[in-house]
Amino acid sequence: MSTNSSILNISAINAQNQSFAAKELAKHKLNYPSEHIVRFLSRIRANNINNQESKEGLDIGFGSGQHLQLLMDFGYKASGIELVSEAGDRVKELYQQNPLFGDIVIGDFRNSGFSENKFDVVICWGVVFLRPIAEILTDLKFILKLICPGGQLCINFRTKDNWFYGLGKKLENEHFLLDERAGAYAGFHYTFLDEITVRDLIKEAGFQLENLERWDWHKNNMKEKHSWWIVCCKRIN
Repeated sequence: MSTNSSILNISAINAQNQSFAAKELAKHKLNYPSEHIVRFLSRIRANNINNQESKEGLDIGFGSGQHLQLLMDFGYKASGIELVSEAGDRVKELYQQNPLFGDIVIGDFRNSGFSENKFDVVICWGVVFLRPIAEILTDLKFILKLICPGGQLCINFRTKDNWFYGLGKKLENEHFLLDERAGAYAGFHYTFLDEITVRDLIKEAGFQLENLERWDWHKNNMKEKHSWWIVCCKRIN
């Protein structure tokens, strides 16, 4: 896949995303994990039932911390990265007594300070599609370096079949600055991807695709359709 370098101000996009994430976290403190992440970790455990070695897990954009808890429940030392400092305070209060609670970094994961080849599993849920496609590819390449050979990633992307697709100014390559028509998402940067682009991004970043699913659901009395690509992939080398 070929992508052009983003002409957008990535620092401004990050600042807007951080502001939005802080507001969402204040309104919605989730206590339950995504079923897709549960299935992802369950498959890994089933395939490695005889391997009792200590494992490292990372949650990029950990938010309320529900997937940090899930990683620990599955026996991983759970570290996390998040833009919102309040989120870091919350998870430390909740989990710092757990011996499997790892390192928490506040900031952009590209500057996390984590060493390469460190993590056996990485969760990146509701994060990378907030930046343009060229930046998504860069993010995936950064994530690849953090994962040890044989390690796995679970990540999601928005499809083009979401109710608020296109409700804003198109800046580049299916990346929009959403306007007031997008309701709660107004003022937010979003990228919407088709299946071919998702497959190409995963491949070009250096991952081997293990599983690709699409999840559609409706909310608000069936008025709003939400649609996601759910990707599980592995670092081979």
